[in-house]
Amino acid sequence: MSLPTWSLRDLTLRVATTTIDAYGATVPNTDTDTTIKARIDQSSRTDVLANGRVGEVSSWLLLTNISTINASDRIVDGTHVYEVDGPPWPAYG
Repeated sequence: MSLPTWSLRDLTLRVATTTIDAYGATVPNTDTDTTIKARIDQSSRTDVLANGRVGEVSSWLLLTNISTINASDRIVDGTHVYEVDGPPWPAYG
C-alpha cells in the first residue's frame, strides 16, 4: 500500500554525481534534478542554549512513494534544501 497521491506534492530530488579526477580519486561532479511526489513534515524541534547562543535543531520527515532515494541525496522545496540523513525506511499500511 502506498501513500495517497492527494497528500503529496511536487518536490525536487537532487542526486549528486561523481567523476574520477586526474589522480584517480572520486570527486563530486554535478547534480541531477528530478521531480518527485513527496511531502516533508517536521518531526521534532528543540531550542539549544549552549555557550550563550540560542539556536534551533529540527528533524524533518520525508514521506514519498519513491524507493530510489539514498543517504547522499537532497530534497529541494522552493528555497529550502534538505539533506537526506540515512537510508530510507519503507513503511507499509
